[in-house]
Amino acid sequence: MNGLNILHLYSDENWTGPAESVLNLLKELNKKGHKVFFAGVTKRRGRFLPKIKEAGIPVIENLNLDRKSHPLNYFKNLINLARVLKKEKIDIIHTHFRYDHILASFIKRRDLLIRTLHRADLEKVNFQERFTLRYKTDYIIAISKAIREKIIQNLGIESERISTIYGAVDSNKFNPQLSGNKIREEFEIDTDVPTVGMVAPLQPYRKHFHLLRTIPQVRKEFPKVKFLLIGSIGSYQKVLEEEIKKLGISDSVIFAGYRDEDYPQVLASLDLEVFLIPGSDGSCRAVLEALAMAKPVVSAKVGPITEIMENGREGTLIDDPGDTTSLGEAIIRILKDKELARRTGEAGRRLIGRFTPENRAAQIEKIYYSLM
Repeated sequence: MNGLNILHLYSDENWTGPAESVLNLLKELNKKGHKVFFAGVTKRRGRFLPKIKEAGIPVIENLNLDRKSHPLNYFKNLINLARVLKKEKIDIIHTHFRYDHILASFIKRRDLLIRTLHRADLEKVNFQERFTLRYKTDYIIAISKAIREKIIQNLGIESERISTIYGAVDSNKFNPQLSGNKIREEFEIDTDVPTVGMVAPLQPYRKHFHLLRTIPQVRKEFPKVKFLLIGSIGSYQKVLEEEIKKLGISDSVIFAGYRDEDYPQVLASLDLEVFLIPGSDGSCRAVLEALAMAKPVVSAKVGPITEIMENGREGTLIDDPGDTTSLGEAIIRILKDKELARRTGEAGRRLIGRFTPENRAAQIEKIYYSLM
């Protein structure tokens, strides 16, 4: 089959949520012989665009998909996008957010328009986006079966126009053979001290309070235990620090901050990862990364978790993220039972074979060709 000319529009400059998944997709499509282009936020500093350029993906510099820019920039983007589609003979426009999706819908002609919905909050879809999804979009990719059902029921879109394709994780980058010794040295954690991590930016809805309230319970069994809060730090840290002080657990909590290049090593330093609620994209990427590292996971039954993993096989699942007693008991059980930790960790690593960037790109490529 002939290679396709594919343009990905991505109106977010931050290296969060689906960014790594999209970057991996572009790389894999490139390897398959397709001509892949990228347009994103070019006028503001962010971590994503430099990574795109570093990967050798051609960037359309005269498209600045900045949602916060002056309204005149929108009309400039419409003109420039139309020119790009004609000049590069684009077959597929693949969008990822409301701004870029609606922009593409205005000038779509013969080219096909595909949208990946990196979100679970479909109740916030406004009339314009709803109209675009229903009448101007050729195909929709959902990141879980639950979200696919929401799209069908809430937006009234035919099931044959929607596929479920889960997130992906690079199993070479997230490798169980990596050492976490440097991270333990950085935070002065002895090798025999158990460590529990939670990967989530410090934001109120990410349920850090629930994890903090399990620590007194866990410390009764493991007095030296350390809990690492891994993610971007903001003003909410002060709120958490007040709770930590109130609980008397200051010596057990480490704010590890946002990590980039050494993030896999941070995961390698953990004995266990806790996951309580998905981020705004709903993909539960942190869980896939932990599974790839063969780390045991304690997770609430949220997002696509129950679609991805089975309780007792690849991880330990609790019904309610607010049930701190059950959460604490699950953490203690895994820290005590080394065989259970090893067995679930190895099962998680095997599971990741289904969630590779190569497999995900192959599924999306199949959709592209079926629509052509």
